[in-house]
Amino acid sequence: MLFEADLIDAASQQMRLHVVSATEKSLESLAFLDTKIIDSTLNITAFNDGGVSVHIVRLWITDNNTTPRSHSQVDVSYWMDPGSVLTSIGAVASSLSASHTYLFNLVTARGNIFQVIYKPSNTIVATVQGFGWITVDWNSYQYTYYKSGTGTIGPLQGWCVSSVTGAYYQFTLKAIGHHPLSELRLLPWTYLKFVSNTGASPKPFFIMRADSTAQTPQPYNPDPNVPTSFISLPANPSDPQLGGTPILLKFYANNPGGTDQGAPGIGDYSVLLIFFYQYQEGSTWLTSAQTVPYEASQVTDWSC
Repeated sequence: MLFEADLIDAASQQMRLHVVSATEKSLESLAFLDTKIIDSTLNITAFNDGGVSVHIVRLWITDNNTTPRSHSQVDVSYWMDPGSVLTSIGAVASSLSASHTYLFNLVTARGNIFQVIYKPSNTIVATVQGFGWITVDWNSYQYTYYKSGTGTIGPLQGWCVSSVTGAYYQFTLKAIGHHPLSELRLLPWTYLKFVSNTGASPKPFFIMRADSTAQTPQPYNPDPNVPTSFISLPANPSDPQLGGTPILLKFYANNPGGTDQGAPGIGDYSVLLIFFYQYQEGSTWLTSAQTVPYEASQVTDWSC
């Protein structure tokens, strides 16, 4: 009878331990705040928003840019108390490419798997939309054109497309951000495109730095680690409909971040602006895109 009682007690203990273990496993939770690859080394920041401590014991890495996809694993040991934030998770994983897309699985000692995806910062994942947080003050629209040997001419108001052979253009306009809580950080792929109604094929004009001019075009290449390097449209929490302070934008290059000159030619045009930008929700920067169309007609330079 004593032997049977011991067996029943041992079984009960095992059952209680199993229930406790299953309960603790269900209470594990991680929220990923940031995922970076800096100097070929992984750096994940996570928040333990669960009810128990979490012990991360293994990191699985899938490189989506290889064919076939490559998989590897690293044994790690990271402890996170409830409510704590931990950075540099995965710092043992090096020789990673910041231009690749990765899938990272963090395995806990209790057997849970938490997954995060890394995508390079120059990957546009947004769908181009006809609505968004940006409006354009079309009354502010100007162009300056530069012809070698004549210096900078302008800025000239309105839609003026020069008939001068060999003229190069810098287009300027004001954009307004309407997000009530977040600035809008413009990305280098923001561009102005002329769609010719007369068959011409002009190249797109990409956004340039604020201090750019037609004679000294400065490519817009913001550093994601330096927030002040972005051209930003400020928020106006008190009146999102009115929007924040208008920002003067300049378009000149015909490749993103470059300084090649481009001449649109003469003709009747529909003008399309495509904004790529980021806005903040909590500690996360999300990428979005927006199209702004406008109809324009040819006006030669001597009538501007």
